[in-house]
Amino acid sequence: MKELHRAAVHERLATLRVLDVDEDEVRRLAEKIAIHAFGPLHWPSLIGTSIAFVPTLEAYQGSITFEYDKTHFVAGTPHPPDNGFAEHIAEYVRHQAVGWAFSRRVAEIGVVPTNTELLRNDYDATDADAQTFISSVVRLCSDLRSAGENPVVLVGQGTISSYLCTYKWGAGYWQYQLPAGITLRNADQNKGESAMAFINEAPVYQFDTPNGDCYVVPSSLVRVFEVCGSDMLSALNIKWTQVNDERLKFVASWKARFSTQIKP
Repeated sequence: MKELHRAAVHERLATLRVLDVDEDEVRRLAEKIAIHAFGPLHWPSLIGTSIAFVPTLEAYQGSITFEYDKTHFVAGTPHPPDNGFAEHIAEYVRHQAVGWAFSRRVAEIGVVPTNTELLRNDYDATDADAQTFISSVVRLCSDLRSAGENPVVLVGQGTISSYLCTYKWGAGYWQYQLPAGITLRNADQNKGESAMAFINEAPVYQFDTPNGDCYVVPSSLVRVFEVCGSDMLSALNIKWTQVNDERLKFVASWKARFSTQIKP
């Protein structure tokens, strides 16, 4: 039986070795990823962000690398099911594109995290440190409102986001006490609210922020996400190289940024 198995494997690899990769299949993979990464039906608009395609956009180029079986790209042979592979890659592309674009945008305009670096890794902060953080968030929101802007609080997954969750604050012995004049509530889904919380009625969203930190920014900063291309099908470039007889390596790249035409 082992000899038969080895012979079958050898024959399969020999067949794959001589079969060419169908570039149309590669293009279809790129389009499927792009549709799910940048298409309007799949684009998350939780913070009111819209997507715009700009054919001549000058922006930072991001990329990811992944491998996949060659059998999916050989013409004239049955292709195994991809089991949502393209959609999985698209989710990663979207998160990377948005995260990198946001990181570069806040660096360009000098916006810094609201939290300290020490709080970033402190799951059990002192009362004073937790209250100082949440008071800073409220102060920055107030400053933006005074300037005529609508504030939005963006925070990554992790330690910092826990300090913006309602369960952390209250009268329990294990909870922090909210400073005077500060309110923190959960979103009301019956009213269509999609934020994770509201602090003094400013929405708090989980977002791909640098280091998972908290940023208080005007909503205009993240209003329009620009992607290089004439449409979603042209938004993603993909190149491949052969790893071995069975596997291909792909590099998917794009150019994107948060619009600089809308001044924060």
